[in-house]
Amino acid sequence: MEFKCTETLHHPLPVVWETIRDRLPEIAALQDDMEYVKVVKRTRKKPDGVHVISQWQAAPPLPAMLKSMIKPEMMLWTEDAIWDNETFTSQFSIETHYKVEDISCIGSIACTKAGKGTKVTFSGTFSIKKTAKSSIFLTGFVLSAIEALAARLIPHNFSKVIKSLDDTIRDEQ
Repeated sequence: MEFKCTETLHHPLPVVWETIRDRLPEIAALQDDMEYVKVVKRTRKKPDGVHVISQWQAAPPLPAMLKSMIKPEMMLWTEDAIWDNETFTSQFSIETHYKVEDISCIGSIACTKAGKGTKVTFSGTFSIKKTAKSSIFLTGFVLSAIEALAARLIPHNFSKVIKSLDDTIRDEQ
């Protein structure tokens, strides 16, 4: 399943880029459905970038049908992101802490100038595959339901993060 979300902020590209690159875990953690986001490792990359590894624990409101099947440990993941200051893009991969071999999520964040503001595009792919080690509960119906939930939640949550990013920048100016 592919996902994509584009938001435009009325702030200059350098300000948006630096804020999202340096404060994404802090801003994302403010969301209602996030328990925490913590930076595990942050290093400068040559020639002009930053490598950030962070751990995310989500606590989204789940439909009743999925509450008994989705445990908190299923909503924990590690994000590995390279932030390229020259192109204003970040490439990320996510590894879940539950059923690692079953779930794949990769994507990018791109910031581009949009008039006097900045367009932020978040896109990628999320997939769950049935493997020999998959839970017996991961039937085609359940897989489809989880992917449909992710298809709604991922862009929706990123949009909320960008709104918080916008508020943060505005409050600090």
